[in-house]
Amino acid sequence: GKQIRDVRSGDGFRYMSSLNEHFGLAQDTEIDSLIVIWPSGIVDGFYSLEINSTFLVVEGSGEESPGGTTGVDDANRVEMLIYPNPASDEIFITSNAALNNATVRIYDINGRIVLAQQLQQSTINISSLPSGSYVLQLSTADVVSERKFVKR
Repeated sequence: GKQIRDVRSGDGFRYMSSLNEHFGLAQDTEIDSLIVIWPSGIVDGFYSLEINSTFLVVEGSGEESPGGTTGVDDANRVEMLIYPNPASDEIFITSNAALNNATVRIYDINGRIVLAQQLQQSTINISSLPSGSYVLQLSTADVVSERKFVKR
């Protein structure tokens, strides 16, 4: 069967909710997959997990589906590298896709868009952003790819 959990922290006054979740398997003997949808929009998948185990899940640490069950079409997948990471004033993008006129959005850790532009070259000026963690989203005509980075 399918089980869903909504994990929240700090919902009450003076107390923090636990970030731990427990999933009971009843009579099942295997875990097909664990899919985590983060507030940033990043989706992490974990497969072939052992039962009666504890897992530490970190945003962006998931793996690809062995059978393509996440709905991502590998033929249209954009491989993207952003560097340096952490960055100070600029980040550079390399990709297997044509980047001309791709749309770039940068989200802060609260999911707000803090920078949006059409990509004219493989460099993005981030000097106006405060220090912190961000998600860069690159959208082409067919696909969307996301990467995390840190601004110093």
